[in-house]
Amino acid sequence: LTVGCDMQVEPFVEEFEAPVHVVDGFLDGSEQVQRVRVQKLRRVDARPTPVLGEYQVTSSAVGSGSSLVWNDSLITLGDGSLAHQFSAAFVPQPGVRYQLTITDDEAETAVSTTVPDEPLLSELVTQITTVVVQPVALSGLTEAPPELSVSYVVVEPEDSSRHTFDYTYTTAGRRRFEGWEFDVFLTADRRRIGNELDRPESDTTLVLESVTVNFDLFSSEWLELDLPVREPGFFGSVGSYSLPVSVDAAVRAILRVQ
Repeated sequence: LTVGCDMQVEPFVEEFEAPVHVVDGFLDGSEQVQRVRVQKLRRVDARPTPVLGEYQVTSSAVGSGSSLVWNDSLITLGDGSLAHQFSAAFVPQPGVRYQLTITDDEAETAVSTTVPDEPLLSELVTQITTVVVQPVALSGLTEAPPELSVSYVVVEPEDSSRHTFDYTYTTAGRRRFEGWEFDVFLTADRRRIGNELDRPESDTTLVLESVTVNFDLFSSEWLELDLPVREPGFFGSVGSYSLPVSVDAAVRAILRVQ
């Protein structure tokens, strides 16, 4: 989904009272600024129209007692119609429920979403054979994250240059009672890093600064997108998580990194 572009709006359903503020967008844990599009759906022609009166959009973290007023800007859609895009500078936090309230001189509409909790990463026993594999478990997950990657930050000692390598793990993983479990292939990833930096396999001076597991989780609202009857528009959230993996001295020695 991209806010500000054309998005299909479902036909007006009679049980929703008009006028209805239609929100299209989602809170994104990987972004510093959040954006949503707001239109108004009326009973007369069942099509969204720009909200042009005196109104405002506010958000609040439920239970916090504080609210944030969003900034408004008019945008032109692909069909030439106008829509309001609202933005606010904040990063949605894991496990927090956010309510978005749209008010004007005719009505008030509130929508809400809960950002998924951050799973606990548990490191299991390291498997050391001819290669080094680090199994990890993300507790509380019943299935694989939509996309999972492992990031390595390494430093070249000659000039202290820092590099980040992100490797996508597209099919790795299995369900275990601890949560979703998958393997971090340390030896294979170390070889790829050496090749990309054009350093020989015998090199032992490369500094491994950190290893993190990165993934996104989608709020429950995304599961409702395919329902035949649902409220017009969409408002949900995506949480972005980066959890550290420790690499002890014995494993570092096998991987030939400091």
